[in-house]
Amino acid sequence: MSKVKSIKKVDIDHIPLGGIYYDFPMKQASRTVTARIHRLAGQLNAIETMLQNRRTCTEVLNQISAVRAGLEQVAAIVFQIELQKLSAKKKLTALDVEKITQAFSKTT
Repeated sequence: MSKVKSIKKVDIDHIPLGGIYYDFPMKQASRTVTARIHRLAGQLNAIETMLQNRRTCTEVLNQISAVRAGLEQVAAIVFQIELQKLSAKKKLTALDVEKITQAFSKTT
């Protein structure tokens, strides 16, 4: 297995649906997403090492569970960012919110 490649800074204007922090300034949200992705990359590398070192199934599954939860948090943040961007542009209708929410619920 190969190590997870380095993650570059996330460009907030090119993030698809996602998010949970409505009042986050965009730069802070970008840093939050990037930091979480770096943490997830580290956890994935740790899982690889655990498998190579023949750690117990329970230990590996606990780490996998942590990664899944972390990915869900990133998805929620990205979802919130998209809603925030649309709200700022005053292009958000009730139908838009419903469509975006449905798309998000398919990912979690």
